[in-house]
Amino acid sequence: MIRKVLIFTALIFGLIILAGCTQPVEEAHETYAENKTNGTNITNETSALPIITIGPCNSTDRREVDMCLLNNSMCADIASDDVRDECYYNGLNCTAIHNESFKSECEIKVKLMECEMQSEDINLCKALATHDPLHCGANADCVLRYANKSGDETACRLLSDYSATACRAVAANDYGMCYSELQYDATKKECLKLFAQYTGKDGNICNNISSHSYKEDCYKGVAEATADYSNCLLIETYNLHKECLLNVAVQTADHTICNLTRLAYSTAVRNQDVNFCMTMVATAHYKPQYCQDVYDAKYKWECFGNSIVDGKVKKEDCDQIDKALYKEWSEECYKRVAETET
Repeated sequence: MIRKVLIFTALIFGLIILAGCTQPVEEAHETYAENKTNGTNITNETSALPIITIGPCNSTDRREVDMCLLNNSMCADIASDDVRDECYYNGLNCTAIHNESFKSECEIKVKLMECEMQSEDINLCKALATHDPLHCGANADCVLRYANKSGDETACRLLSDYSATACRAVAANDYGMCYSELQYDATKKECLKLFAQYTGKDGNICNNISSHSYKEDCYKGVAEATADYSNCLLIETYNLHKECLLNVAVQTADHTICNLTRLAYSTAVRNQDVNFCMTMVATAHYKPQYCQDVYDAKYKWECFGNSIVDGKVKKEDCDQIDKALYKEWSEECYKRVAETET
């Protein structure tokens, strides 16, 4: 009897276990069937990202595509601002760059490249492009021109003595600094000469120099620096006065300036100096027509002879020679022109 009870109990327990094991399997089958019916698949959650293709570039990573576009100079198609700016920078398309600092750097690079293409003033060009006078090195002319164009007084630290003062005066456009910062007339007049040379301004900037000789030397220096004869007329010392007019006349190729020479020791001396001055201007610029205004016959023939030069004199200058009065020189002039042209 006891044995039967035990067997019955075991069977009941086995059925209970069997029922518990089969139910999850059925639910799993139902879940799979349901998913299959809905058209979904669990493995889709880890499927590959779509490929981005632009021109010759393709990748699932947009930045990789941008870098490829950068290498192919396809700047407009680049999505990333920094990569696109780099692309435009490489192509020197500065105006298209978004970042202002990067754009400025690009513009400086373009200017420096343009400087390299110049035949002269390369260092000054670089200094102005970068706002850095160190490009001038030890070249005082470059530093002074940089100071004049930029107004940057810090550049003057590269110079010394009165040149540094002149540089600051040029940068500030204030010749008064030559007076206020320098003690001696000798250095004041040199400072003023440089100021006039690099600013092109003269006026009466030398008037406050105490020493008469230094003041007149200043007048002459300023006149020559600015190619303006007006300061020559302020010089009382005759030899300095005539030399000043001669130099400005040659500079400007204007022989009529010679006639401004004042009467000094005698009319004869004055006329001789005017003749010499006109001859020098005509000879320096190969202008034989100027020789017609020379008074003295000796200077006149010398003037014609030295100004009618092969390869230098031009037909339009020959045309201005009075053929009736100077037939020989007129013919000689045309002859030299013809020989050059053939």
